[in-house]
Amino acid sequence: MLSPSMGQDFAASGGFSTPSQEVQEAETYDVIGRWTLITTAGLLEDIIETSDWFCELDDIVNLPESEKDQFRRTLISHGVALTNKMLDSGKVVIVISSEDMDDE
Repeated sequence: MLSPSMGQDFAASGGFSTPSQEVQEAETYDVIGRWTLITTAGLLEDIIETSDWFCELDDIVNLPESEKDQFRRTLISHGVALTNKMLDSGKVVIVISSEDMDDE
């Protein structure tokens, strides 16, 4: 999931015009809200944990140590982007219980 400013730069490089300030602000609030949801629900922690686990499988991830951190970050980004895509499509719904909120 790109940051709003990175998303705007990416869109501009593809020939799209820059949206109004109001639209840019709405996109920023949307991204912040989604990150808050993913973090509060504990999904980011799970994504990081499973990415770390996958990187430890040396017979699958046969990378030099210098490249493993970048691969780990790529896995985390993919996990967050996939979660966001499933939320946007309605295939996944996050329910935050009061117990989750008490842990904060």
